[in-house]
Amino acid sequence: MFSKIVLPSITLMLVIWLITTSSTLKINLDPPATNHSELSHKLSFNPPKPNKTLPTLSTVSTAKVNEQKNDQNEVYAEKHYIVDCAIEDIITEEDYEVYHQSANQFLQSLGNDNDKNKQLAYTLFAPLPEGKTRLDLLIEFNQRFSDTAIVLTDIVRLCTTLNYNAQCDSNPLQSAIAADSNNGAMWLQQIFLHLSNDNEPGILYAIDELLKSPFMEDSFVQKIELYLQSLNAYPTHNSNINTVAALFDYAFGEALTMNSYTPLFQWCKKSISDPLKTAVCLKLGNYLQKNSLLITDQIMGIELQKLVFEGQGNKQLLAEAQDSYNNIMATISSDKAAKASSLLMADERLLRSWLTNIKHYGEVVAQQLLVEEAILLSKNEHYSPCTRQR
Repeated sequence: MFSKIVLPSITLMLVIWLITTSSTLKINLDPPATNHSELSHKLSFNPPKPNKTLPTLSTVSTAKVNEQKNDQNEVYAEKHYIVDCAIEDIITEEDYEVYHQSANQFLQSLGNDNDKNKQLAYTLFAPLPEGKTRLDLLIEFNQRFSDTAIVLTDIVRLCTTLNYNAQCDSNPLQSAIAADSNNGAMWLQQIFLHLSNDNEPGILYAIDELLKSPFMEDSFVQKIELYLQSLNAYPTHNSNINTVAALFDYAFGEALTMNSYTPLFQWCKKSISDPLKTAVCLKLGNYLQKNSLLITDQIMGIELQKLVFEGQGNKQLLAEAQDSYNNIMATISSDKAAKASSLLMADERLLRSWLTNIKHYGEVVAQQLLVEEAILLSKNEHYSPCTRQR
C-alpha cells in the first residue's frame, strides 16, 4: 500500500505515529530504537547479611521511594490515558486496496461533471488519465475556472519542480499572485520558483513581498478537507479509509515538497558574506517561524536562522534558535502526541477538530489541543473509535 518514505520534519505527529505503530499495512519505515537497557553488572562486594530477616533501613527507604514512584506513575498514567489505536484495528491492506480502487473510479467520474467543485476534486485528486500530467489538469481547470488560489499555487509548485515546463508561461504565475497576493505561502512558492530559475531579482522581490504578507496559509488543511468532502459524496464511502488516504497521500505529499527548501538554504549559505542577503535570509527565517501554521515551515524558518547565526559565529543566538527547535519537538514527539495522532485515523470528528485548530492556531497548538481532547475522550469508557468499518 505504502512504499518506503524518507521524510524531513513535516506533519511530524503523523510521522511519529507511523514509525511507532504496526507494520501491518507494509509501511516500511525503520522502527524507533527502544530504551529497554538492563543492568549488566553487579556489585563487586557482598555486604554482611543482617542477623534477622527484617528489612534494613535502606531497603525500607528504597521500597517506600519505589512505592511512591509507582503510585505517581499510576496516577500520571490514569490522568493522561489515551486509547491505544493500532492501524490494523482501523483498516487492512485488502480493505484499502478494494475500496480505494472503486473510490478512484468515483473521483475520475467527477471529470464528466460541469460543477466547479467536482471539477476541482477531479483535478486535484483523481488518478491521471493516460497521457496527462497533474499540471495538464491544473492548467485546464484554470482555463475554465480562473483565479482559484489552491490550483494556481499548485501550478507554481509544479512549475518549480519541472523547472519551467513549456506550460509555465507568465499568465498562470501572475494569476497566482493576483489571486492570493496577501498569502505568504503563495510568495514562498514564488521564491522557490525563482530559485529554480536562478532569477536573483525575482528571489529578492518574492522574499520582500512574503515579508509584507499579513498571513501564511498553506493548502495542506484545505486539501485534506476537500478530499474528505469529495469522497463523502461517494455512495459507499468509508470514512476511516478516506481519512487514511487523505493523511498519507496528501500530508506526505506536502512533506516531500520540503526538497524545495534545499535551493533556498544553498542560496542563503553562499550569501553569508553579503550583509544585505544575510539580513534577508534572517528575516525570512524569522517570518516562517512566527507566521507559518505548519510545523515544517516553522522548523525550516528556525534552521534558516541557525544557518545565519552559525555563519556569523553568534553562539548565543544559535543556542536560542536551537531551544526554539527543541521546544517544538518536545510538543510533538511525546508518547501522548503519538497516541493522540493515531486517533486521527479512526475518529473523523477528532480529525476535523484538529484541522480547524491548525487553521486557527497553527499546528503546534493544534497538537497540544489534540492531546487534551484525546485524553478527555478516553475518559469515557464507551469511547472506542478503533473499530474497523464494514
